[in-house]
Amino acid sequence: MMLYLGSGYNPWPGENVINVDIADCPGIDPEIYPPEINFLQHDCRQPLPFENQSIDEEVFVNMIYYLNPTEQESLIKECVRVMAEGCNFVCIDGPEEDMQWVSKQLE
Repeated sequence: MMLYLGSGYNPWPGENVINVDIADCPGIDPEIYPPEINFLQHDCRQPLPFENQSIDEEVFVNMIYYLNPTEQESLIKECVRVMAEGCNFVCIDGPEEDMQWVSKQLE
């Protein structure tokens, strides 16, 4: 299962993808996007609603910089909790120094 955090109005299709955003994204219309769009409205400042080690891939795109440092740390801990062994983690977000911090949290 792939988790796309902060998907907003640009969800990824696929039955094995869960698109997550704090907004309800009413523009995600089944007439525009294929029916295999899985969307979950969720505030990522709260614990992720997934079992431990249940996610094979996690993607952040322009999302984590909206959080304060304490919220960022909590979210990264949650991401680590739900990561399956060998999970791919992709974070395209914020300035380079922020990405270096994220990398260190995953070590």
